Amino acid sequence: MIFQTTLQRDKPVMMKLGSTTLTRFAQKTSVIIGLFSLAGCNTTATTQNYEAILATYVGASESQLIEALGPPDQVYISGSSKYLTYIRSSDTYVPGTSPTYQTQIIGNTAYTTGYGGLPAAIVNHNCKTTFTIRNSSIVDWRWEGNNCIAEKPEAAEPMEETDQQLVEKARTAINNLQLNKAFAFAVNIRDSNTRDWILSAIAETHATEGNMGKANQVVSNIRDSSIREHTAETMLILNRSIR
Repeated sequence: MIFQTTLQRDKPVMMKLGSTTLTRFAQKTSVIIGLFSLAGCNTTATTQNYEAILATYVGASESQLIEALGPPDQVYISGSSKYLTYIRSSDTYVPGTSPTYQTQIIGNTAYTTGYGGLPAAIVNHNCKTTFTIRNSSIVDWRWEGNNCIAEKPEAAEPMEETDQQLVEKARTAINNLQLNKAFAFAVNIRDSNTRDWILSAIAETHATEGNMGKANQVVSNIRDSSIREHTAETMLILNRSIR
C-alpha cells in the first residue's frame, strides 16, 4: 500500500488518561503485540483500540510491565513518580508518481507540458508511549505520535494480583478505615504469614474503633495460633484504652 504524504507529522496528538482505573492488566500475547507493533498499512487499526490496550495496564506493577514489553527506552524519576517511556519508529518509502503530459501543436511546433506528479518520499511512522508509576504500580499513561494505533484487542482474563499488590491495597484501606474492603484484600493473600499479620492489623484497628464484635470475627480467620493470641491480647489493651 502507498501512504499519502499528507500525514500530520508537524503536530503530534497527545492523549492522557486520568488516575481512574479502567481495567486490570491483561497478559494476552495479542495485546502485547498490538501495543507496540507499528500498524503500517493496516487500515483497521485505530487510536481507540490503542487506548483500550493501554488502559489494561493501569494497576499493573512495574515489573509486570517490563516483563510484558521489555526494558523501556527512557526512564525519568520526579519525586514519588517514575516515568517509563517506549518509543517505536519506522520509515516507509513512498514511490513517486509520474506527471501527466499534454502536448499542444501550434503551427509547426509541438509544445509538451507536464502536470501533477509527486517526487518519492520517506514517511516516518512513530509512537511514543509513557507510563506513570507510583508506589510500584501503573497509575497513568499518555501517548504521542502519528502511528499510535492498534487492532482491537481480544478479550483477556485479568491477571491475578500479586501478594505485594494485595498488601498495599489492604494497607491503604486500613489507613482509610475501610476495614471491610481491607479484609477482602487480605483473605486473598497467598502467603499465610503475611495474610495473618494483615488480618491482625485489621482486627486491631476494629478494636481501636471500639468494634470488638468485628475484631473477633477477623481474628477467627487468623490461622497461626501465635499471631492469633498476640492479636487478641493487643485488642483487649486497645479496647480498654479507649474506654
